[in-house]
Amino acid sequence: MAGRNYYRRGPDVVRVVACEKGHQMEPLGVQLLRSEAEQLGELVRWSKSNEKDATSGGLAPARMKSDDAVALLAAVHQRLPRIRSVVNFPPLHVDGRIQSGQFDGQTGLFCAGSVEIPEVSLNEAMQLLGRSGLLRDFQFQTPADGSRLLAAILAPGLRFGPWAQSLAPFPMILTEADKSQSGKGFASEMIAVLYGEHMANVTQQGKGGVGSFDEKIQSELLKGRPLICLDNLRGHLNSTMLESFMTARGPFPLRAFFREGETDSRAHLLFATSNGVQMTEDLANRCLIVRIRKQAENYPWQQWPDGGVTGNLLEHLAIHRALYLGAVYAVIRCWIEAGMPTTRTTHSFRDTVGVLNWMVTRVFGWPDVMDGHNQIQQGQANPVLGFLREFVQAAGAGDYYASDFLEGAEEHGLSLPEAVEKRPDIEGRPKALGRLLASVFKERESVSLDDWRIERVRKPRIGGGGGELKIYRVSRNDPVQAVFPLPE
Repeated sequence: MAGRNYYRRGPDVVRVVACEKGHQMEPLGVQLLRSEAEQLGELVRWSKSNEKDATSGGLAPARMKSDDAVALLAAVHQRLPRIRSVVNFPPLHVDGRIQSGQFDGQTGLFCAGSVEIPEVSLNEAMQLLGRSGLLRDFQFQTPADGSRLLAAILAPGLRFGPWAQSLAPFPMILTEADKSQSGKGFASEMIAVLYGEHMANVTQQGKGGVGSFDEKIQSELLKGRPLICLDNLRGHLNSTMLESFMTARGPFPLRAFFREGETDSRAHLLFATSNGVQMTEDLANRCLIVRIRKQAENYPWQQWPDGGVTGNLLEHLAIHRALYLGAVYAVIRCWIEAGMPTTRTTHSFRDTVGVLNWMVTRVFGWPDVMDGHNQIQQGQANPVLGFLREFVQAAGAGDYYASDFLEGAEEHGLSLPEAVEKRPDIEGRPKALGRLLASVFKERESVSLDDWRIERVRKPRIGGGGGELKIYRVSRNDPVQAVFPLPE
């Protein structure tokens, strides 16, 4: 068992096996070990012919007992090399070398899908990854959103490369879209294809439920999947498990579907997609949020060479991923040669985001990844603003009363803020929502949410009783065009 096929991961002995989506780790339990031992050859046990004489007797065919399997696993566990993750691309080491063997004992990374990566010049790398390359067909809410997606492209190369053993946690890359079919899922899939990975997609069950959702995430972590995407998040997301995992700096206990284990938090990178999700402040502070907009119906999409009949980017990328990996590594090598510097940032994960920001701003000359990001995080963590964002995207421009928001939420299947949704008396929901809206507009008469502006308009009440009515007028802001400087 001391060969290359078996490793230790936390308290478990595991092996790397091929599956439908590449490779994953599988625990070598007692029953599996007994089965595998029988496949290796005939098992024998010393059988005494005389109970009083231990030297008498001989070898006789036998089956491995469960107790023997438990003892064998315990005996070999610490002798086996420690594995942390299974990746499908050869990682770049901190000294600039590319991992050559299948398994690297120092980093604990098992490379299941190696590829010959060419050397790419820095100028060519900027062309391949930038606005004239991978990002040419994306439309962003602001230029800084483009910077954040570029940082997301570089993140796996850094996470599983020079910083494979760093204790600095990485943020979850959350891609939000203003409309359905805007390309939010395409963005994370593009990153997975570039690295030769199959993104492990995890979806919520029910309206904003967590419970088994946490277990599904932990199940993918137990398999050793490096890239995991929480797909199409909506409603209220409140997961203390996620919050703890994203700030862990090494071993993290897991429990999913009656299976327990352990992973190294540094061996994974989380992505997420959403058309509007409300989350806790702690979780929002752990995200790097990219906002994209849907292209016009008549947009002339790039026809990529080797992209099949439609010139699809993903097909092109799958064929030429070695070249694009070379571009990523050219940028990371530039950072290594510069002394691995960082930039100041207001993000909670300042070490990681500071380095990614250095690559984006100093190498590409693009906007700071944190431009406007704190405000986006605040809106993500504010349940009222999160609800309003979902509402205006679904309902569009117009004048609305608080009661109209409630009717619209039911019509479009939107999640109300928890303080409203959990009220036992449905009749009291308009007043509860009205109080929440009043807290948002307490010191301002309008808010901007991506492309939308919501203004509170006061009108005198007609009829008896006097007073005034509050109307919320939704209109479109002038869209900000994301224009990026191209390298000289």
